[in-house]
Amino acid sequence: MRIVIVGAGKAGEALIENLSKENHDIVVIDQNSNLVEKLVDSYDIIGTVGNGAAYDVQMNAGIKGSDMIIAVTNADEVNILCCILAKRLGVEYTIARVRNPEYSTQMEFMRDQIGINMIINPEFEAANDMFRMLQFPVAANIETFAKGRVNLVEIRVSQESDLQGLPLMELQKKKGLHILICAVVRDEELFIPRGDFVLQAEDRLFVTGTTKQVMKMIKYQGLSQKRMKDVLMIGGGRISYYLAQKLLKHNINVKIIELDKERCKELSKKLPKASIINSDGTLQDVLDEERISYFDACVSLTGIDEENIIVSMHAASKGVAKTITKISRRNLLAILERVGLESCVIPKDIMATRIVRYVRAKQNSQGSNVETLYRILENRVEALEFNVCANFSQLGVTLEEMPIKKNILIAYILRGNELIYPRGMDTIREKDRVIVVTTQKYLRDLNDILEG
Repeated sequence: MRIVIVGAGKAGEALIENLSKENHDIVVIDQNSNLVEKLVDSYDIIGTVGNGAAYDVQMNAGIKGSDMIIAVTNADEVNILCCILAKRLGVEYTIARVRNPEYSTQMEFMRDQIGINMIINPEFEAANDMFRMLQFPVAANIETFAKGRVNLVEIRVSQESDLQGLPLMELQKKKGLHILICAVVRDEELFIPRGDFVLQAEDRLFVTGTTKQVMKMIKYQGLSQKRMKDVLMIGGGRISYYLAQKLLKHNINVKIIELDKERCKELSKKLPKASIINSDGTLQDVLDEERISYFDACVSLTGIDEENIIVSMHAASKGVAKTITKISRRNLLAILERVGLESCVIPKDIMATRIVRYVRAKQNSQGSNVETLYRILENRVEALEFNVCANFSQLGVTLEEMPIKKNILIAYILRGNELIYPRGMDTIREKDRVIVVTTQKYLRDLNDILEG
């Protein structure tokens, strides 16, 4: 596809990095010539300097020969205008980043009446991911498939776990666990395990299963799944606002520490049930004054990565059971893991993954579309949910006879309301939804899992 990206900031670069790897032709537009030049030098793309909402600039960028426009400037209104103009000029697919909470009630109107195909709010998406992490406090990360019926959860095998020394094939027979361990990291080495793989303490497991089965596995870990009652947030930005809304709806107490006095007043009006503190939440004295050790979770949401890491480390040292750290630089993930901060969120990466999923689906609108896409283990593994269409060449063929590529696992098959844990004699039918976990990159269609 030929894709025009308006905005050469962090979000634009994240999109260019992801989409250029998938062999799309990319054109970037930005008014900052230095940013455009930097991206053109770093990636195999074309750059245009100018206002992406201007007719002449879009025409110079070749908008009429493009399939898609993605507008991710810092101004919501500019992004919306870019998409409206591109739509009028014949672009089929338009995506706008819209971050202002005031527009959140107008999303349906913008899609249906203005014709913007996809509207994405990275902060809202990040808050959703954080909320899921807080629902499973003992899990480092959690994603969902099949409209919440299947979870993908990251868990580390504890020293107290009954699962140590157990081959995966024995999980159901000896423990009654109907789950699939689809990826394991041991001493930095990645495994897509088979049935004879034996679990060891400190293994990082990526487990798929229903909520009930995942909770059962957590119990075998010797870990308690304590319900969240009190959550502390450091920083009062958009993510804090969205996350606080969700937590308060679930009767969870929320305290937000924010340095900017005017922002505190604004949050107090919008979140009357939350406790808003005007102070510097990155200072240890302030955190101790606010009795950080009494909270079930601490979410670090300032605009500076290093501050968020230090706050999370302090919270962990005070016995806070769950810490979530917002960062903007992926190269910090290894450091976070080494210091024991495994639950972290990178909003621009969440946005990029959602958009890549949409692009893959639109590339293959006649085939078995990608319904859901998650990237785990620093993008080394993809977990995808496909809608099965009539073009899948192995309809009705048993899984044991199917020529599936190496390092691909079929985790679940959803058939109507039935959730199938796949075995050799199971088949895939039209209209099924199939969850696949793989180290193979850039799958767009279910046929891509097959040899030949």
